[in-house]
Amino acid sequence: MFENRNKKRKQDFTRERKISFKDIILFQLGTLKKTLVLEIRDFVERTGKEEFSKQAYSEAREKVEPEAFKELNDDIVEGTYDGEHKRYKGYVLLAIDGATEQLPNTKQMKKEYGEYKPSKATVGVAMGRINVIYDVLNEIVLEGKLTSHKIGEIETAKELMGIATRVPKAIILMDRGYPKMELMKLMTDVNLKYVIRLRRNFLKETDKFINGDKVEQELEIIVDNERSQSMGIPPCTIKIRCMKVELENETEYLITNLTGEEMATENFKELYWKRWKIETNYNKIKNVLELGNFTGDTKTAIEQDFYATIYLNNVANIAINEAQGEYDKKEKKKTKYRYKINKSVAIGHLKRKLIEIYLCDSPRRGKRMLKNIFKDIQKSVLPERTNRKYERPKRNAKFSRTHKRVL
Repeated sequence: MFENRNKKRKQDFTRERKISFKDIILFQLGTLKKTLVLEIRDFVERTGKEEFSKQAYSEAREKVEPEAFKELNDDIVEGTYDGEHKRYKGYVLLAIDGATEQLPNTKQMKKEYGEYKPSKATVGVAMGRINVIYDVLNEIVLEGKLTSHKIGEIETAKELMGIATRVPKAIILMDRGYPKMELMKLMTDVNLKYVIRLRRNFLKETDKFINGDKVEQELEIIVDNERSQSMGIPPCTIKIRCMKVELENETEYLITNLTGEEMATENFKELYWKRWKIETNYNKIKNVLELGNFTGDTKTAIEQDFYATIYLNNVANIAINEAQGEYDKKEKKKTKYRYKINKSVAIGHLKRKLIEIYLCDSPRRGKRMLKNIFKDIQKSVLPERTNRKYERPKRNAKFSRTHKRVL
């Protein structure tokens, strides 16, 4: 049973209390990141539950394992690949990337996740690292990890690759921070295909290609005993394919283990652009779903917020894509741009109605509620402009623990 698997102790939630296990799950999924007092008031009004205090809620949520939200997300992922899903030239495209996230600046958070102190700062802040593996075509986060910022992206990427091996015929797309012989050998050994944005000073062989005039070249990277020690892998030979991709104002360099028979050269420019979908998804997780606006300052609360945000991100993407499909069928006018649903507005509509949908005991009424949400979110559209480049800005924490929205 879902509840028994995801409560911390057997005896938790066995007595009649104002707040049940289900209440905690629904409260987390429906929060609009306002002050806790207002969130509780809204929750009570929407559910008809007896009013409870902030302290009661904080105590009750500590009894729920954060993995409850991870399990909900696993169900979405499983459902995606059980049915029809989008592919590129027969491949599922999975991007792996990471980012740092400032956490509530408490002693406990610094102990759990590590302290980051900028070079000129006198005081450090609690900092975590988030990493996700994201299907850029089906717009689904397969899994997310929240770790200490001291654990590097490469270490977490190795764990996430275990998820990728369960998806038939996948290509891993990675940014220039990821070219590592250790990763490349691992992916080759488990028969995972990859496309990685190449950086200078990676290997003498790849630098020679970058500085040369060839558009594409196949290389054999020989790892002898001396290289083996510095690269952290046993002696071996790894075959790679390097290529130049001409963009509007610059040239990018890519490395892959896809052969020419598996993927034609002219497809790599499009593959390069498709990786940027993970950047826009990070923007949504951080700025629309407000991951950094944490609703508590314990390890359990932080991880509940993280996994609940990953799950909500996927629910929103599925709903938005279905609504977009309906919009495209209705919209017959030819315009300069394809118009896409405004995701920020759509998520706002969805989160306001999510609790009511989950509590609805009539499947017919639930479908009617979803249809109404689709109609609402189809009213807010934006023109889609392709081939735009998004850089994640480096900034201080946007969400102070002492300032919450009241509206």
